[in-house]
Amino acid sequence: MIELIQSVGEAICIGDSIRIVITDAGTDRVRLGISAPAEVPILRGELVAPQEHKPGKRQKLIPKS
Repeated sequence: MIELIQSVGEAICIGDSIRIVITDAGTDRVRLGISAPAEVPILRGELVAPQEHKPGKRQKLIPKS
């Protein structure tokens, strides 16, 4: 995991096609704007369950039933 310190209006880019912009920040919340291709699913973390972690492999997220 990487932790970044960003200010409102600043962006984080992932690859060439995903851009996350900090649109608002308060004392206990942050609002994000996310631009990504339609084929990239964007889900809140609490809506997915992590698959069993295997050392040396990337962790996949599986939608909760």
